[in-house]
Amino acid sequence: LILLTYLYKYARLYIKKALVHSKIQTVDEFAFLITLIMTPDLTKSALFAKTITEKTSGTEIIKRLRERGLVEEYKNEINKKNVYLRLTPLGKSELLQVMPNMQLVTEIVSGTLSEFELKFMHQVLTKLEKTHNSIYLDDRDDNLEQIHQKIIS
Repeated sequence: LILLTYLYKYARLYIKKALVHSKIQTVDEFAFLITLIMTPDLTKSALFAKTITEKTSGTEIIKRLRERGLVEEYKNEINKKNVYLRLTPLGKSELLQVMPNMQLVTEIVSGTLSEFELKFMHQVLTKLEKTHNSIYLDDRDDNLEQIHQKIIS
């Protein structure tokens, strides 16, 4: 677990460098924007679920992105009660501008892994993400023992 913590901290350091000249200031803001470009027109709740973000933190992130003109809220013509989010042209431009640096971060974090190791790591991380996303969406209120039972059974 400690090695994952260290790797996350290294990645965060590199991401800060990648975003230094951008209106996008944090990895969470980047995650929101990249999710919105890949899956347009999400509700706030759907965005929070996709990015594994608590409502309070997510609301603050959206507030900052809106203040900087990177995202906007709107109501759908069909379902007027839900509020949706989308990238603004500035948000899309900022995101596309940082993508080369974020690709460099990906390559730096991958370190000296071979192509085989990278593919294997991707498979392992995908499997872990699927397991934990299911828990996050359906069982996050369970205690550790209950979560552990679901994983080992």
